[in-house]
This record gives sequence, structure tokens and C-alpha cells, in this order.
Amino acid sequence: MPALALVLASACWAATLIAQKAIIEDLAVAEITVVRFLIGAGVMFILAIILGHVREFRRIGWRPAIMGLLEPGAASLFLVWGVANTSAISGSVILSTIPILMPLLGWIVLREAVRMTVLIGGAIPFFLYNFGLHHLPVGRLSLFMDLMGPMGALMAWSYLGTPVSLIDMVAIAIVVFGVALPSLSGPARART
Repeated sequence: MPALALVLASACWAATLIAQKAIIEDLAVAEITVVRFLIGAGVMFILAIILGHVREFRRIGWRPAIMGLLEPGAASLFLVWGVANTSAISGSVILSTIPILMPLLGWIVLREAVRMTVLIGGAIPFFLYNFGLHHLPVGRLSLFMDLMGPMGALMAWSYLGTPVSLIDMVAIAIVVFGVALPSLSGPARART
């Protein structure tokens, strides 16, 4: 069940890229980014109210809001701009590197300890991801995020009609094999 939750979370994140590519001709890059984050902020605010965390906003201060404008805000703006100028398949494959690049860049640039904390996305992928996080080791969990590339490629091909090249298929096969390999070698130990 945790593996299924992670596959569904990856599908949700991959679908975001495909949806952005589908509407890029009708809306400006900035409009897509602003609407996307207004919806996300609304969902998070509703969750904060439900969970009783609204009073903590003052204690937290403005620094996290400024950081949010940079990442995921500015990063998303560049993502949508990139999708406007390339194929959804290329964007999906590039996004598959996020679980590897983010901790590495955090360590190089910010001198942070290397951690796998991927809590970006909408409410559904967030909860699916955390369900998987509860039941699988972190190293195994991070592999499932790499499925965004193959799923994004499949969605781009089926929904947008984007052709899939031989190189795309080879890259997809390598990613899927890499994600499946730990399952082939035996069951994962649950987190305690």
C-alpha cells in the first residue's frame, strides 16, 4: 500500500506539469504560477484553520513567506517558463532529478545536512507521500519520486500527443528499472 501511495503521489506531481503545458497557450506564465499558488495557499490555510495552527503565523514571522516566494514561487515561475519552451516529456524527465539535486544543492550551497524531505505539491500528493514515508525507509521512498519522469512522459504522450523518442523510452526504462529494483530484491523494512 505505501508503494501505491507513492506511485499516486508521483502521478499527481507529473500531472501538474502536463496541465501547465496544456494551458500555456491560453494563459501567461505568471498567471499560471499565481493561480497555482493561490490555490495551494488556500488549501494550506484551510488545513491550518482545521488543525488549529493559525495563531502560529505571527510567531513564525515573514521570513518563511519570503523563502516561499523564492522556492517554490520563483522556481515554479521558471518551471512553467521552461515548459512553455520545451516538451512536457523533457520537463518531466528533468523534474525526476529533483530528489537527487535538492539535497545535494542544499549541502553545497547552504551547508545543510543531506535530507530527503519532499513535501511540495498539492494536498493529495502530500498525504500520499507521507503515508509512504510512514511505511517505507527514506532511501526507498526517494526512488518513487523518480517516477514523475516516466509518468509525465506517458501523460504528455497520451494527453498532449507529444511524440516519445527512442532516447526518451530508454531513459524511462532505466528510471522504472531503478525504482523497481529494490522491490525485486525483497521487501522493504518498515520504518519504526
